[in-house]
Amino acid sequence: MGQSRELKESAEKGLVRILKKAGSDAIALTSLNTLPMVAVETLFAGMSLHDSANVRLAVSATNPLFGGVREIVQDKASRFFPNIDKKRRESLDIGLGIAVGITELATNFTKYYLVRMLNSQELNFSDLKATFFASLYTMFAGDLMGIALDTYRDGLGIERKENSRSIFPRTMGLKAKKYITCALCTATMLGLEEFYRRTR
Repeated sequence: MGQSRELKESAEKGLVRILKKAGSDAIALTSLNTLPMVAVETLFAGMSLHDSANVRLAVSATNPLFGGVREIVQDKASRFFPNIDKKRRESLDIGLGIAVGITELATNFTKYYLVRMLNSQELNFSDLKATFFASLYTMFAGDLMGIALDTYRDGLGIERKENSRSIFPRTMGLKAKKYITCALCTATMLGLEEFYRRTR
């Protein structure tokens, strides 16, 4: 009976931890990628601001996947290469960005298709261009995404691994980091709310 309760509590804690990481990763990548991607989709791909806003809203739900994939890759790499140095860790994020960017050639197209379908619209050439440029952006932004993911997880007190690339100094107190991170989260949410309000 006691063992069953311990297993249940352990499972609950594990689930809460996963949900916290997913929420942190979603905020981190939404904060980092929304404005650059809107610029890519409207300036280079010729999408309307309204269509780009709809796509960004849909994409924000998939952002935690990047954090999860990155964590798996890093854990496997550190297991096989325990003495991996900072420079190689950074190259892992760049390499992961390239891999995710290639994968997103397919997934981005699916996202654009679904958004068009939900709005009773047909795919057009701007969607194909947006797919290409969005994937290209992801390839080059992989390194920045890694830093953003680590910074938000550290700032919200979720975790700070030994190989973390968080911008917060290790000597900074958790309370200060939480204040700064919560301020960034609030500014991001308010900015996105205003952006979506203007594109309706």
